[in-house]
Amino acid sequence: MANHGGGYQYRLAPAGVRLTEELFQRMPLAFVGQQQFRWGGRNGTIHSFDGDYVSSGTSPPNSTWVKNPIPRNEPGTGKGFAPHCPHPTDTLLGCQGMTNGNTANARLEIVDQVLVPEGLLPGRYVLGWRWDCE
Repeated sequence: MANHGGGYQYRLAPAGVRLTEELFQRMPLAFVGQQQFRWGGRNGTIHSFDGDYVSSGTSPPNSTWVKNPIPRNEPGTGKGFAPHCPHPTDTLLGCQGMTNGNTANARLEIVDQVLVPEGLLPGRYVLGWRWDCE
């Protein structure tokens, strides 16, 4: 319920070793396709949209980071941004994951697709998710 904005990226590291930030930075994953909002779980309603992907000034260099697509819930303050909702009437709660007593909106999920690097050796890996908040 506390949206701190910012953005995130996914990374891989080999399993079975000491996991460090340096190790995860060796294998950042590229985003592919559109981002999605999904309500109601795996078989729920999906809305696809163009994510705000950033590849300049990221760490590690030449990696991709994506902006959190859920705006802050502060109506009338001028803070935040327009959500990527399918309908303008859904802007306050449905695309923010805020509940305000409505448990259906709490089922909002962000769905991303990432590319597994070519030439990745077979084995066990740990998927890391790094979120840099505003």
